[in-house]
Amino acid sequence: MAKISTNWLNDYIDISDEDLTLLATKITNAGVNIETIEKYNDENLVVGQVIDVKKHPNSDHLNLCSVDVGEGEILKIVCGAPNVEKNMKAIVSKVGCILPNGVEIRKSTIRGEESEGMLCALMELNLEEDTEENYKKGIYKLPDNALVGANPYIYLGLDDTVYNLDLNPNRVADCTNHIYWHQQYKLPCQCQIP
Repeated sequence: MAKISTNWLNDYIDISDEDLTLLATKITNAGVNIETIEKYNDENLVVGQVIDVKKHPNSDHLNLCSVDVGEGEILKIVCGAPNVEKNMKAIVSKVGCILPNGVEIRKSTIRGEESEGMLCALMELNLEEDTEENYKKGIYKLPDNALVGANPYIYLGLDDTVYNLDLNPNRVADCTNHIYWHQQYKLPCQCQIP
């Protein structure tokens, strides 16, 4: 299966005003089958700033965090990561977020304290391997200039929509060599959206 980044496409033809789902249909109708669309954007996955951290009264390893997720919304989140600290910017899965492993974040009670989301490590977003070493790193710290409430994938360099192509055997040569031909022969892109 070939993958095509819409950010890469935008380097050659301006698709910034296109509805990317409708564009996928147009490309499929033009003869290149788009099997699935991966979007690195979820309104329930945001940049948050930890504004307060207290020890959980019923646990020796959990913390109670107050997290600003933008637009005046402050969430109470129970967090077990060893590196959580006041003022850090982190990736927040709000209630309703579905993680890549299929787990839906719900409001819950953890050892008697309400939790309204989750502070995320990269492995929880399938961006790192699920190893003991990565587990020990804790939650991912975003840069200090990350905008609270924004899409965190922007700060990971992953704010993209990716088309997964299901190529017919007769389209492999022309649909998997797009970078090679443009680099090798310095051809201008003659793309047109149907």
